[in-house]
Amino acid sequence: MSNVIIFVDYYLPGHNGGGSTRSVANLVSHLNRYFKFVIVCRDRDLGDTHPYKNVEIDRKTDIEDSEIYYLSPNGYNWRHIRRLLNQAQGSVLYLNSYFSFHFSVKPLLLRRFSLAPDTNVILAPRGEFSQGAISIKPFKKRIFMLFSKIIGLHNNVIWHASTYHEANDIVREIGPVAVIKIAPDLPERYGKIPQNIRRKKNKDEVKILFLSRISRKKNLRKAIEILCDVESTVFFDIYGPIEDQLYWDECQSIIEELPANISVKYCGDVEYNDVLKVFSEYHLFLFPTLGENYGHVIIESLLAGCPVLISDRTPWTGLEKHGAGWSYSLNNTNSYREIIERLASLLQTEFDAISEMSYEYGKKQLANDESINMNRELFKKVIN
Repeated sequence: MSNVIIFVDYYLPGHNGGGSTRSVANLVSHLNRYFKFVIVCRDRDLGDTHPYKNVEIDRKTDIEDSEIYYLSPNGYNWRHIRRLLNQAQGSVLYLNSYFSFHFSVKPLLLRRFSLAPDTNVILAPRGEFSQGAISIKPFKKRIFMLFSKIIGLHNNVIWHASTYHEANDIVREIGPVAVIKIAPDLPERYGKIPQNIRRKKNKDEVKILFLSRISRKKNLRKAIEILCDVESTVFFDIYGPIEDQLYWDECQSIIEELPANISVKYCGDVEYNDVLKVFSEYHLFLFPTLGENYGHVIIESLLAGCPVLISDRTPWTGLEKHGAGWSYSLNNTNSYREIIERLASLLQTEFDAISEMSYEYGKKQLANDESINMNRELFKKVIN
């Protein structure tokens, strides 16, 4: 069985790292019968000051069919990264960020200057080249991109795009590159999908949630601004770790100016195993993100029978055609508000129909043999 060594900032049992954590965990879950995965990650979740409990730090931990190295802040030094790369000689190196210094740039610099094996590298930028993502701290990112081109840091790297749209993003930001392979992100490998839970719906009221990291890219501020002129009674609950305190302060300032018919509550973080249960209590997931490479949280909302109202900067197009939700340009604020007012006006039976369509559409989006094979081929061709 061939080895794939994965470098990713955050991994299980963490969940605050968002899409990259979930994408890698799902990939390993679906493909661990074909490849032996060695995962190198931080010893703690995003925003945490203490390491995970019950894991070995800076040494190998065997979990199910994978080897995991949970590295302390002292553990992802140059010497240790180099030693791990040398141990994995002959493996495919799979990086899950373009900008992560410790878990992408360091391994590539060691490889570039012949301090580590010149192994085959697959790099998944995980949405970092979307226009929304690039617009955050753009100067710093442009400087690094120029530097990497000058020294040839990403020469001979195979780029993993999860959609054709992301492939276009890579070409736009990096220029003509040698190889781009497209393989869709894989969703959670569910044993059994829970039944859709009926939630109470009062006329002229709507329960809305935002569930994601509180950061500029996820665009909570826009969600709050959308609610400013909504006339129906709205209960808006916010879930997720506060990644950017200054941004959260901005959001709170706008919350204080909302009219009395809009009730807002910050509910803290959600354990991964409780996500579907939380979604099952709401009538709408409002998520005007600046860009998602996949959007695992979107499919979770659908699987809980909670329709979604999202930006058009995700792969989730055609929602309205399937009765599962809506996607609009971030410039089209009025359309967001019209949907919220329409949902608020629904009677119980009318909402139940939308909830059931969302649930059925979500089930249809779970991984199929074709998407699994595309990911398998991504690694198989590089190994061969």
